[in-house]
Amino acid sequence: MAWNVWLVDTTTGANRVKVFPQSNSWKRVINAGGSGQTVFNIRDLLTAQVVNWNSTRPLQKTIVVDWDKTVVYAGIIWGRTYDRRSGTLTVTHADPWKLMGKRHVLASNGDGFQKQVLTWPGLSLATLAKRVMQRCFDPASDRYKLPFTYAADVTGPHTRTYKGYEATTAADAMHELMTTDGGPDIDIRPYWTLDHELRYDFRAGNLNTRTNELYVTGPGGGIFDLDFEDSADDLANIAFALGQGSEKDVKARVMFGGDTSYPVVESVLNLSGEASLAKLDAALYEHVTVYGELATQMTFDIDADSTETGVGVATLMIGGKADLYYQGDIWVAPGRHGDRVIEFSGDLSNKIKVSTQPMRLDA
Repeated sequence: MAWNVWLVDTTTGANRVKVFPQSNSWKRVINAGGSGQTVFNIRDLLTAQVVNWNSTRPLQKTIVVDWDKTVVYAGIIWGRTYDRRSGTLTVTHADPWKLMGKRHVLASNGDGFQKQVLTWPGLSLATLAKRVMQRCFDPASDRYKLPFTYAADVTGPHTRTYKGYEATTAADAMHELMTTDGGPDIDIRPYWTLDHELRYDFRAGNLNTRTNELYVTGPGGGIFDLDFEDSADDLANIAFALGQGSEKDVKARVMFGGDTSYPVVESVLNLSGEASLAKLDAALYEHVTVYGELATQMTFDIDADSTETGVGVATLMIGGKADLYYQGDIWVAPGRHGDRVIEFSGDLSNKIKVSTQPMRLDA
């Protein structure tokens, strides 16, 4: 088993070509964008045959990384630097989240867009997130397309309206959906089709569809170099929301939450276009639920190869459950700790860095 790195066309995921980088790094993150960097020695004859000006054009080409045919990362090329002295080409890339910040949720992308309104009624928050992605990457024009696949719509009590003159970016629309009460977690999972073309599976909602069991202590546990971190930097046990309006007439709400044993730490949510007090409350509830406690995170290494432990890079799933078993540790209580995978990253070595956080009670 080994790493493979490929170049494909960004808009279709087709025309796969294998490349042989000198170095390569990548990262996948829940609810946010991952990125990476790939360096080629273009004085190498094998590399020079496939890595050239056309095959690495920014935006037109995408870097794909797989472990023994399982795709773990795909990043659209955004920049490249040729160093003539060393004969290297350094390519920077990022997954589709970055492009979401440069696309907008509009009823029309032509003249008069500012006068049009886009409304999606009676849907779940996860389906609304899907609709945002479809407007972002699947409108009529092929220049907008990326090769996504989506789950079926799910009805629900939620409605969203996007006004053309506000020109809301897809990234901002997605952030609003994720941070409201009951908002979905998001993962963009790349994979190969049977025809060896790249696709992205848009996953929204509860992402806990796979469990990996890892033993932190004891021989053959599968975990190396573990760090256990608690941080109060983002803690907020009183939150204020400011919505539509100005000065003393602004729509405003306040909410208390989290562990009352901590000193007060306040936070302000600026939701300037929001006129609904119910939506302000929903955003506040989600905020104090997420940030009302200390942020606890574990970061550790595992082998990319799953032969010894049954857990490797091909079995990891963003948002998936990681049952971590401790015994005899001087810091962490013994027994099973139910975490979820929030990030993992790698290079061309056999080590994968994984970050997990405790599962939310409502997850």
